[in-house]
Amino acid sequence: MTSFRMVDGRVRGLDLHLERLRTYSAFESVPWTTEVEQAILGRLRSFGPGPCNPKISLEGTQWVVTHRPDRVVEDAAIVRVHPVPDERYNPTVKGPDIYMLSVLMHRAHEKGATEGILGCPEAPRDRIVECFYSTPLAFDADGVVHVSTHPRALASVTAGLVLPLVERWGFRVIRHELGLRPPHLMHSHVWLLNSFSGVRSVSHWLEYAAMVPASYPEIPEHITRAAGIDDAAGPAAWEQLRGVVNDYLWAQAQSVHDV
Repeated sequence: MTSFRMVDGRVRGLDLHLERLRTYSAFESVPWTTEVEQAILGRLRSFGPGPCNPKISLEGTQWVVTHRPDRVVEDAAIVRVHPVPDERYNPTVKGPDIYMLSVLMHRAHEKGATEGILGCPEAPRDRIVECFYSTPLAFDADGVVHVSTHPRALASVTAGLVLPLVERWGFRVIRHELGLRPPHLMHSHVWLLNSFSGVRSVSHWLEYAAMVPASYPEIPEHITRAAGIDDAAGPAAWEQLRGVVNDYLWAQAQSVHDV
């Protein structure tokens, strides 16, 4: 399964979404042919120019493309900092555990958060696999980006587009195979990546009943120059940088009419 936001027939990382479907098709021993791919693209083309949130899923041996209405795209998120044990049945495949994740998200909403954290179910238990519906990137004060590459983490289409960009700007990416730690996230500036919202910022961490404001470390000067932004410190600088990334993602988006 895969899903994404589509605007004017354009999808960020369309080729990566198709690759995700090919991989899942092989995993389920369902043939993937040019005809299958073109049928999926044809269904997407039929949705017209308006923004929407298509879902592509395998039902039995048939691929089903479902039109879903667009939703409000949030720029920021409040994340409940206490990890929930990752009990997903098939964590590296999008789809099988959607119901479980929706229950966890509902509970997070009841606490006042808009995202939550999946913790490692085995030792070391203090590590973070990923968020419920997002891949977190943690930017520290040294121009380093930390990302979880835990074996249970779902490969992120959006991270596959964003990480090469920030590396070109001069950020150093460190991949953590054991996952990240909650205190590490809280002391960094964190972006949440997914295929519907693109890049969101964490504005607050929900720790018990307390709302802890996000951190905004200074962005190194060589990175601000490379990214073409004016500020280097504070929320305005990070919002400007996030805007540049989201603009880049849409500028690189592929049209379903050109594939």
